[in-house]
Amino acid sequence: MLEGFNVISDMPIAKDGFWYFNEVDANLGNSVIGKSSSWLITCEGKLPFAYVTKKEFLEKRRKALSVQMLQSAAGFKEVLNNNEIGKKYKEAALKNDPEKLKKYMKMDYLPIRERYEKLIAENEKEFKPAFDKIETQLKMPADELNKQAIVKSDPNDHLSYLFTDDNDPFGKVLIKPNPGYFNKKLPKSSPQFFWIYLTGNHKEPIAAKFMTDIINAVDFTLLKSMLGR
Repeated sequence: MLEGFNVISDMPIAKDGFWYFNEVDANLGNSVIGKSSSWLITCEGKLPFAYVTKKEFLEKRRKALSVQMLQSAAGFKEVLNNNEIGKKYKEAALKNDPEKLKKYMKMDYLPIRERYEKLIAENEKEFKPAFDKIETQLKMPADELNKQAIVKSDPNDHLSYLFTDDNDPFGKVLIKPNPGYFNKKLPKSSPQFFWIYLTGNHKEPIAAKFMTDIINAVDFTLLKSMLGR
């Protein structure tokens, strides 16, 4: 989850006491594109998840970006650390031979330090535009920051995201658990929602008929009556 939260590809639509998701294309493998449909059966028309705000996403993305930047430079910093350890050993071993120590500093220690400090600086420079974008977005008005976050990768910056809407086929709806939905008094064996997911090759006659027949056979009302039992 590079976005920092769970994602769904589409907003659920309330209909007849249930939630359903628009049919979307599904990659079935071997270059076959089929269709997938989803339904969510919940208690009292509520959702077991909540939507993430733009502010929540930006703050979490900033933390994730910091970790990503540190990880990207971890190898460089390890080389610098080993270089410092090597220097201490050389200083101890060549304390009576200042010329050799001077040569070591000039030919080995200093070039390594310069090279890897430069790499660390370049790494930070690469991440800076993404951090700047986040800081600028966090200065948006409060009512804008409190809006729902639907995001997609920025095609011009692999470290950044763009806010979009549910009509964007590349948009990802960010969600988080909704603790208020769940009845904690129920045993863990009691279902509190059902998620029905159906996918298949709609162009293949047998598969298409199965998809139609199986969804017609699902008793949504019966499943709803089983919630919390």
